[in-house]
Amino acid sequence: MMTFDSLTLLAAPLGTVLALLVAWAGLRHVRRLLRARCAPLEEALRVYSGANVAMGKHVTALETELREMRQRLAAMEGAGLRARLREPEPAKPRPEEACVAEQRLSLLIRSRLGGLRPG
Repeated sequence: MMTFDSLTLLAAPLGTVLALLVAWAGLRHVRRLLRARCAPLEEALRVYSGANVAMGKHVTALETELREMRQRLAAMEGAGLRARLREPEPAKPRPEEACVAEQRLSLLIRSRLGGLRPG
């Protein structure tokens, strides 16, 4: 038969192993919960980033066009010519990536605001 002292010597390592297993299981559970919570936030961040890139490209194109118009106007004024108004060029079709980014951003914003609207 085992004595009380030998049972105590066995219980201490078993208790330590059991405590480590419980802590490990707890950490895995918390990690799983955080991963589930972060997935929608990461997707929202991707949508916002994609929309920012698309809008940045659009703003850059507008700035370039404005700069060109200012240069043409300065050249016309320098030559002593009067600028006359002309019909604006027809709008160019927007790149698909900008439209897709805007649609995804719009859907995300609507989903976020859906719960905030009064009943």
